[in-house]
This record gives sequence, C-alpha cells and structure tokens, in this order.
Amino acid sequence: MLKYKSVHELEQHSGLSEALQRMMLNDRMTLEVALQKIDTLKKAAKKEKIQGNVENEYFYLFRICEICNLVTQRHPILKNTVTNASPDSRRLRDVWKAALKDFDEVSIRLTKLYSERTPMNEVQMPQNEVMLQVPAAPEKPPLPSCLITPMDLVTFVEDKQEPKTALIVDFREQKTSIVNFKKETQITVLDVPRDCIKRPLIFETLIQSVAVGDRTPLTKLSSFNKIVLLDSGDEADPVDENGEILGDSIARLLYAALYEYNMRSLPKSAPVYMKGGFKNWRTTYPMHTASADGSAKMSWGSDEGNISMAIAALRKSRPAAFELEYPDLMAKPKPTPLPRQPSPAQQVEPKPSAQSIAPTSSSEDLQAHLAKTQVTQPSVYLPSKSAYPSVAPSVPTPEAVVPQPQPPRGPPGFDRSAKPKETTFDARVMGGASQTDVQVVPSREIPYIPSLPVAPTRPRVDRSTKEAIARKEAEFQRNLLAVYEACTQDLRNMSRNGRVQPGYTGLVNITNTCFMNSTLQALANTPPLRELFTVRNFALHVNRYSKRGTQGEISAAFAALLDTLWCGEFTALNPRVFRSIFANSVNRFLANGQQHDAAEFENVLVDALHEDTNSVSCPKQIIYPDFTGENIHADSMKYESISKQFSDSPINSIFNLHTVAPKRCISCGRQTVNFAAQLCITVDIPMDGETTVEDCLARTFSAESIEVQCVFCKKTQRMSRHTKLWKLPKVLVIQLKRFGEYGNALRKNEVNVRFGKHLNVKPFMHNQADVSKGVYSLYSVTNHVGNLNSGHYYAYVKNPITRQWLEFNDEAVKSMSEDSLQSRAAFVLYYTNA
Repeated sequence: MLKYKSVHELEQHSGLSEALQRMMLNDRMTLEVALQKIDTLKKAAKKEKIQGNVENEYFYLFRICEICNLVTQRHPILKNTVTNASPDSRRLRDVWKAALKDFDEVSIRLTKLYSERTPMNEVQMPQNEVMLQVPAAPEKPPLPSCLITPMDLVTFVEDKQEPKTALIVDFREQKTSIVNFKKETQITVLDVPRDCIKRPLIFETLIQSVAVGDRTPLTKLSSFNKIVLLDSGDEADPVDENGEILGDSIARLLYAALYEYNMRSLPKSAPVYMKGGFKNWRTTYPMHTASADGSAKMSWGSDEGNISMAIAALRKSRPAAFELEYPDLMAKPKPTPLPRQPSPAQQVEPKPSAQSIAPTSSSEDLQAHLAKTQVTQPSVYLPSKSAYPSVAPSVPTPEAVVPQPQPPRGPPGFDRSAKPKETTFDARVMGGASQTDVQVVPSREIPYIPSLPVAPTRPRVDRSTKEAIARKEAEFQRNLLAVYEACTQDLRNMSRNGRVQPGYTGLVNITNTCFMNSTLQALANTPPLRELFTVRNFALHVNRYSKRGTQGEISAAFAALLDTLWCGEFTALNPRVFRSIFANSVNRFLANGQQHDAAEFENVLVDALHEDTNSVSCPKQIIYPDFTGENIHADSMKYESISKQFSDSPINSIFNLHTVAPKRCISCGRQTVNFAAQLCITVDIPMDGETTVEDCLARTFSAESIEVQCVFCKKTQRMSRHTKLWKLPKVLVIQLKRFGEYGNALRKNEVNVRFGKHLNVKPFMHNQADVSKGVYSLYSVTNHVGNLNSGHYYAYVKNPITRQWLEFNDEAVKSMSEDSLQSRAAFVLYYTNA
C-alpha cells in the first residue's frame, strides 16, 4: 500500500538529514567509507525491490544518489580526486550511474501508481469534515525544441534499436574539466576557442579557427545525428520566450555558422543547446567527466631523451605566446646628426654587401650560415642521393649587419636670409607702452651673405632589432633540424636494414596502424609533397609565428620519415616516433592504438602540415562579399585575395581545389555565388549494384534544392544550387564514402566503384573555368577490407622514379600489375595532373 500521495511528497521524506550531510562532508571522510555506506543502502534497496516495496526502494536509491552528489560535488577533498583512474573512483562512478538508471525507472513506476490510485480508498473521512487538498507536484513544462538535457542526450545516443551519434561543440572559455563519454564513437567532443566566435562568423572561418587536430568533425557534420552546443552554465540558458536561441548571444553566432552559413557539410538538423551547460552535465554524469590535462603523454621513441630535449629546445626558441616581435614604436628615434658646415657633397651611407643578403643556390649554404653561430650544429643525416633536388633561399646571418660609425655632432647651421632689419623691428614692451615711446638704437648693418642649400640627409635606420630577429630565426631553424636529426636517428635504430630501391621500404604495423601506414605511403609518393618535405627545404617553409600549427614539430617528423623511406637502406621502418609526435602535437585520438579511418588521418595530417607552413601569422577575420557571378572571374580573384589573408601555404598549392556554387532564390529569383576551398572530394556511393567514379562525381556536382538564408530576402528561403569545380589542384584526392549510416545502422558500403588509370574532370567543371589541366593520372589507391568494426588497410602506389606499381601491406612490399588495381576494397584515390 502506498503511504505517500505523490513522488514529490516522497522525495521530501527521502533526503539526508543535516547531521548526515555534515558527516559526509567531514574532512576525515574517505572514499572507502563512503562506498561502504553506499553498499549498505544498495543492499537495502535490493531487498525492498524483492519484497515489492516501491516507495522504500525509491527512498534508498534517492539517498545513494544524494551521497554520490555530495562526495563528487561538495566534499572539500574528495571532489578533486573522484575523476582519477583509481579503483575506488571508478567504482563510485559505476555505482552512481547504475543508481541513476534504477532511480529513473522507479520514479516512472511510482508516477504511474500514484496517478492510478483512487484518492479516497485509504482513509474514510467524516461527512462533516472537509478533507485537506494536498496540491500535486506541478508538472515540468516541456523543454523548448532548442534545448536538450544531458540525460536526454545520452538516452538518444544509446538507443539499442537505432544507434545514433552526437557532436558536442564545447565553446567554454575555461576548460579545466571536459566531457569524456565512454564511447567516443557515440559522442564526439569538439573544442572551439571562444575568442574566435565573433561577428561576422561563417563556417569557413570557424573551421580554420579550430585546432588543426580537431577539424575533422566539422568536415563531416552531416554524419552526426545531433549537434549540441555546450557552454559553462554559469549564466542562464540563452533562450527567449519563443523557445529560440537569443539572437545576440555567442551561442547564436555559433549556431548560424554551423547551420545557416554552412555550404560544405550541412547538419541533419538544427543544433541544440545543452540545458544548464557543462555544470549540468558534470552534475548528472560525473563518471563521464575528466580533467583536461589528465591524459598521459606518449613516449617519444627509442631515443626518448634526445627527442624530448630537441623538442623542448624547439619550443623554447618560439616567440613568447607565439606573438610577433615588433620593435618598440614608443621609443624615441635617434636624432639624425646635422653637418657642422653646409656642404654640397654629402657622405652616402655604405650599403651592406650583396653577399650577405643574396639568396644562395643550394640549401647546403643554409647549413653553412647556421654553423657560424655559437650553437652546435647537429650532424644531420642526408641521403646519399636526393631524388628531388631543390633550390631554396638561405637565412642571412647576424654577422651581415655592420653598424655604421656615427659622425661627430656639431652646431647646426642657420639660414639668416629672412632676418628683418633692426630699423623695422616692431618693438613690444611690457606695461602697455606704445612703439613710439620706445627708442630704437640703430646698429651697424651686417651685410647679407646667402647660405648654400643643404642637401637632404639620408635618415639613419636602427637595425638592432633586425639583427636579433635574424639570430632567433636561425636558432629556430637549427632546433628544427635537431628535431629532424633525432627523429631520423630513432627511425634508423628501430628499422630493418637491407638495401632496396629508393621508395621500396615498408612500414611496421604498431598496434592497428595500418590506416596510418597506407596513407603515409601514398603521401610519400606524391612528388611535390616529397620535394617540399626534405631536409633541404622543410625548415625554410615552417612559420615559427604561426599560432595554429605545431610550429614545425610534425613537419620535422614527417620530413625525417620521408627521407628515411627514400634512402634505400631499409626494408621496413618502425614509425613509432612519428606516431608519438603526431599524438602529442596534432591528434591523440587517432594514435590511441585503435582502428581508425585512413581518410580522416589523411585530412588531419595534411591540414597540420598546411598550418606549419602557413605564411599568414596573424590571420584576419574573413568577410566575403555577396558575389553575384555577373563577372565570375573577377569574383574568383576577389575570393582568392581575401582567402590568402587567412591561409596561404605550399600545401594549398598542391592539394587545394576550389568549387563554385551558384544559388538562385525561388522567391525573389536573384542569384548569389559561393566559392569554397577544400583539400579533397568526398563522394557518396549507391547502396547496391555497381558504379564508376565518374558517376559518383556527377551525383556530387549535380543540381539540388536547399533551404538557406537569402541575402536579398533577409530570411530562410528555398534555393536551387548547382556546385561545380572551378580551380583544380596539382594532386586530386577522392575519398569514397564507404562508412556511414545506411538504414538504421552504421556499416560499410561494399559496392564496387570502377575507376581507370586516367580521370577526366572537365564535365564537372564550370563552363567558364580553366579546363587545361582537367585530365588526371592515377598514382595511388588506399584499400580497406573487412567491416566497420574490424578491418585492414593496404595501399597500391606507383613509384615516381621506376614507374612500377607496388603493393604496400604494412612492412611487406611487392610489385604488382596495373590490371590488379581494380577491386571492391578501393577507398581513397590519388590523382595528379603534373
């Protein structure tokens, strides 16, 4: 029989007393004692459940949850330790999660029982006595459509019948603790810097502002079932009375960039805001919350001491906080000395010698220049014969700047040609006396002597800051080469010796790294990329002022890997040092020893190399005008000019392609044109039958109907859009979308996609685009066999020197025929038009 009239009344009688709360919050309370008390309550709840006493079961479960909340949120000591990996901490998190689940089930059962109970079936009241009406607990109003609670989100992704995925966009300012869901494939967390969310904000600006290792989720927003915006929760939820996100809030700017101003990867539905922010998530799921810096660092490699010291020296040589070093503009400039006597011939300041600033014809001169300084130059390992010689400018040495001697200071010369005569002097006296009252005594008149015209002197420039900057730049490049040498030495120590042809070296599989190995083999055989990342060139392209890259760490490791792969001295390399630097500097998730997507790894790595070599140190906020397409070539030039203020690197010149998408509003009939830059083309493939890569491209670049903001109507309208290729890259990467949501499940698409040795993309280009480089040749294929959860990657690669097709299956390398390229396993295709 039920004792209480509602769940609300039962809850009032279930809470811990003040004495019990003080006991649980005592400094002497340990986690072990707290778990013992929880175990006692668990046994009591289980006993009441067996006996069918639902209210008593609710009572004990409520107290378990309250104790867990006190320990994890309010205890002065334990709240800082419950998120670690100790056995007691893990046990507390598991107990709380199970108790919350049981508590929700009991609450639902009790609510149903209370609603079905007859109000007067327990106590018969006298006829002349009026029964006191106990007000029922008010029902919670439904949440606005733009809000979602943490519990609703977890329930959404853990649906057993139809598994779903969600992306949490964390834009908090302080991130000492983070969301750490048990299955990263269900809930992915994207860290967005709060300072980059400012007007005007579009998707292209947002994706470039995010850390290089975190951009992949943004490129595939359409694959997530729900997008959730997460703030701190310190302030009220930014929702108006209509249930929409406030228009002047930061959340609204982020919402618009992800959904309204996104022409690349439109989400399946509008983003929602997490009710209560991170505070609500941490209170509800402390077991899915972790410290932001709690993950352990990976070891660097076999020669960990030298590698860590080299990277530490490299990081120390960067500008403080990655800020540009400008001279002190508030300092008073040194005065230019004036000549003692006018002279028609002025001494000309000697110019620095041409030898000190002229670019050199070989990168060996870079080593010679850097060797002049007092810092020890590392003995960099060089292949006996470079497959791709190059020419690069060197850095001027500090000794090239010779200070000029200062001429002696003398009295300045004055031009007295305009001096008035004494007889016409306007005498002014104090006290109001007139000029006639003052007696002017004439003096001996001095004859007028015209002075010679003074030739303009050349201003003297203070070059002391230039000398310091050149010295620091040279030190930075020496440290880059030291990291390169340390990585090279580790690769040589860990590799299998054996003479092979250059480029015929395999890569050892280090616990599910086949996705990485196959991608690295394809990139290592990309000629322009191979030429860029050699010991002779890479340090000259790394921008030490860049705030968004790794400041050369991944570039040095990548160059060391490529040079060692092409030296011809090893049958297989162990890329452990490369993976460690990638994990510590770029993306830890893709180096956690689990199976991953090779296409995702390729995107992240190429993007990281781009940011290292991005010549734009302080990118400006991108503001694109509304292009109409009336003069599409002028629009394209304007787009490129604006884009280069944000992003300009040699990686862009290799992989970047431009698309153009004319859109016409169905309502007003006016047209706008959107340009977009991307590193690859991702194409959908049909569910069954057989298709070709040309058919996939035709579907990708076909007309479609979308609903976006019309700049003329000032509201969301239906538009027709037809995306086409506009500017082609040297290397075209096509990713076949084999993994995705098909029906109600995530699985792999096994449809055979036929492709040839040559690809003509002219039919998919805009009718006014330059089609002269529209025919490509295949040089690499990344293959995947297996299913979504268990599979293996291997690569087919055409050696650019021998022109022989090779199969790279981790450390195994063998020749193959062109006729064997076609298979259902094809996943990523690499083409070149060089």
